Amino acid sequence: MSVYLQGLLLGLGYVAPIGTQNLFVINSAINQPRKKAFLTALIVIFFDITLALACFFGIGALMEALPLLQKIILLAGSLVIIWIGISLVRSKATLEQKDMSMP
Repeated sequence: MSVYLQGLLLGLGYVAPIGTQNLFVINSAINQPRKKAFLTALIVIFFDITLALACFFGIGALMEALPLLQKIILLAGSLVIIWIGISLVRSKATLEQKDMSMP
């Protein structure tokens, strides 16, 4: 049962952020020009594939074997999250209404 729960939690940790990611892609498709929306989608696809390959090829085993690599990756991820949080706190909330009528 322990192995089952570990697999379930690993799968949930892998799939859970996809909903938020999809909202981001949909939001960029609605609010950005077509070229920028396609670029956003391609970047997301690239990182999805990279994550899947890393999981498949056992990046976790590599990180367990090299504790310094694990610390570097965790530090880099933490800095990115802190930077995103600070930029969200500093940003001004605006409510813009776009004219969506057809010409």
